[in-house]
Amino acid sequence: MPHLRSLPHDAVLLDVFKRYPDTALPLLEYHQALMRGDSPLTVAQRELIAALVSSLNGCGYCHGVHAATARVFGVADGVLEALVHDVDTAPVNDRLRPLLRFVRKLTMTPARVTRSTIRSACVRCSTS
Repeated sequence: MPHLRSLPHDAVLLDVFKRYPDTALPLLEYHQALMRGDSPLTVAQRELIAALVSSLNGCGYCHGVHAATARVFGVADGVLEALVHDVDTAPVNDRLRPLLRFVRKLTMTPARVTRSTIRSACVRCSTS
């Protein structure tokens, strides 16, 4: 449910873009750079992370889009659901696990993220 009075109660992201076109383009360009630009993470990994965050945030629209896109790029059925349940037992590459733990903590309890949390995620996570 949007909290913008100018949108209907059942609005989706496209409705926001239509209502605020001047801000839509920069957001779409940022999304393109983040999700498809140069990165040590594959597109599948980035989409999996976006789907995980969207699921944890309870955003059904974004979760659906990113989960479907992750599957298109090779993420197996059930992986996302396993990550939502438990990062430590989910069937993902062990090198990605510290980053996924960090993403989960940052999403669920951002005030508990410390420099040590960030260092741990960055040092242990190598996607090569």
